[in-house]
Amino acid sequence: MASVTEMKDERRDHKKKVTIAARRLNGSIDRSQPDEMIHMFASKLEEDYSDFLIVHEDYEELVNSNTDYTEHGTVNGLSCKQYLETVTGMYESAMSKFKDHFKRLKEEASERNSRPILVQIN
Repeated sequence: MASVTEMKDERRDHKKKVTIAARRLNGSIDRSQPDEMIHMFASKLEEDYSDFLIVHEDYEELVNSNTDYTEHGTVNGLSCKQYLETVTGMYESAMSKFKDHFKRLKEEASERNSRPILVQIN
């Protein structure tokens, strides 16, 4: 089993991955990059967040189950719950922007398709 310090470092590394993936997704939407690229960044964010959750749960369980590790429960002034909320907030914000982006594209396409076609008759 990994030490508490190794698990803490692994959790931090997974948080970084979520942060980077969220920034890339947001940036790709802001720059109106191709849909395939935006979907790729969204998939990467989902994958990184899922990996983070697994590591975080293991770390939180270890810290909460052993009194020797109590001091490891707070990182940068954040409890395990607050740490999770911070990362979840980043994830949810980026995914919300992703969903809004495609909802807007769908609405625009629907609006274009509902316009009458004007044909000149000679």
